[in-house]
Amino acid sequence: MNDAKFTLEKARELLKASKTAEGLIEQAAIFGAISVLIRQLGVFFKDHAPHMSENIERLRWHSAAVLGYETNNGNSSQDHYVWALGALGDLEDALGDVDH
Repeated sequence: MNDAKFTLEKARELLKASKTAEGLIEQAAIFGAISVLIRQLGVFFKDHAPHMSENIERLRWHSAAVLGYETNNGNSSQDHYVWALGALGDLEDALGDVDH
């Protein structure tokens, strides 16, 4: 990954697309793509801002829950979507404090 800001933007686009994903194949494609991006972001933030690891995990879990690949703990898909956006926002805010 060369650009964390770009990767976060792509993760946001995929998360937005998850709201209208229809069918198993489309949901699986979005889940696979966003999982790869989150893994890359996890490596970046581990190296540059390890205190953000909780936000990486929040993004991973809530994104997966939105798409049906993680337990929702009784919360709605919309709740998980909002929480995933919150994690993305926290990570984006942290980029200002990170040495690239």
